[in-house]
Amino acid sequence: KSLKKLEIDPAERPVGIQIYGHLVEPMVEAALRAEAAGPDLIDINFGCPVKKIAGRGAGSGMMR
Repeated sequence: KSLKKLEIDPAERPVGIQIYGHLVEPMVEAALRAEAAGPDLIDINFGCPVKKIAGRGAGSGMMR
């Protein structure tokens, strides 16, 4: 289901893909899949301050 979201219609441009997480290997895999989709930008979310996210080491929690 999530991979279907990586299909980009040229009429949607410009389009960006945002990824986040806290484990290196899945983040690398997500970045490679995002890159293969050919977006105009890829955003790695290091700024999310939400406690539920940052408390697990994702978002701004990765900056620790």
